[in-house]
Amino acid sequence: MLYGLVGGRCTACGAPQFPKGEVCVNPECRTHDKQEDYEFADRPARVMTFTGDMLAVSADPPAIYGMVEFEGGGRMMADFTDCELENVKVGQPMRMVFRRRMTDDRRGFSGYFWKAAPAEG
Repeated sequence: MLYGLVGGRCTACGAPQFPKGEVCVNPECRTHDKQEDYEFADRPARVMTFTGDMLAVSADPPAIYGMVEFEGGGRMMADFTDCELENVKVGQPMRMVFRRRMTDDRRGFSGYFWKAAPAEG
């Protein structure tokens, strides 16, 4: 995948994490320099916690974001898209989508990144 959502997985204990780091996030492991690439983009996720931010600058307020936990392990703080605040629930199935995150009209530039969206079905 050209723009993969790649984190790491500890080769000692198998714990996935995002982002990839030098130290394993598993408190029972904590090994150093044992991370291999681990793809999160196609893994199902669930909402752990979220908020609707009415103060942040947003093209479509409120800015909705929160923590998602991937099936098999690994967590990520992400912007949420394709949803309304009143419909987001803790435990809700989510999928990762690659979307525009910001636009600089003056310079003609758009930045893209991964966001969490409600799972289809």
